[in-house]
Amino acid sequence: MNVYDANSSLQALAEGGLRQPGNDFWPAFQGAWPLLERFTKYRVKSAQIPQNLSKDCVQEFFRRVCRYRMSYRGRSEGELWAWLGRVFDNARRDMVRRELGRPVRQVPFDSSILENSHSQERFDPFGGGDNFAALEICLKRLGQEYRIVIQLRYFEPRMSQRAAAATLGCSAGWVCKIEKKVLRELLECMRAKGIDYATGNPLSRADAADAV
Repeated sequence: MNVYDANSSLQALAEGGLRQPGNDFWPAFQGAWPLLERFTKYRVKSAQIPQNLSKDCVQEFFRRVCRYRMSYRGRSEGELWAWLGRVFDNARRDMVRRELGRPVRQVPFDSSILENSHSQERFDPFGGGDNFAALEICLKRLGQEYRIVIQLRYFEPRMSQRAAAATLGCSAGWVCKIEKKVLRELLECMRAKGIDYATGNPLSRADAADAV
């Protein structure tokens, strides 16, 4: 495929070919592929996208071009490049946001910390009460991902949300979100066992029945 053919195909897409039925769209799209591929390489480099995300980002870009091509309303190459740039930027932001929303490193959960008497004395995310045995049962019911966050944040050596995020390879916002969700689930689990962790005291029979 020579440069002239690629340019002609790109011009055909820009002038409305992007919105044409598949029989007209795909030949032009394939013909313009060298220019589109060069465009993605430039955008990946200029946006300094991490290497582990670059391939997925490019694939997501082309998927969105094909999926949303009917939304293109331009009639010139300049308008086409501007539209492609917006599609690429949206794909890049979503990919990075999605990647930061989950850990990229696996951290094993150390179950022995639950049996350590020192940990039992110090682990108290709710600020009072002597109900570690029930709390331990509730903690063991959590998913591995949730238990890891609790381990890093509340067991020795305790970590800040920022430090825990660095250990997991995710954002501090993700750690904060998961931590809040875990504490809410633990509170609900404790209430189901008849313990009101707002005071650390057993609930009345009536309250305990309502909590189940």
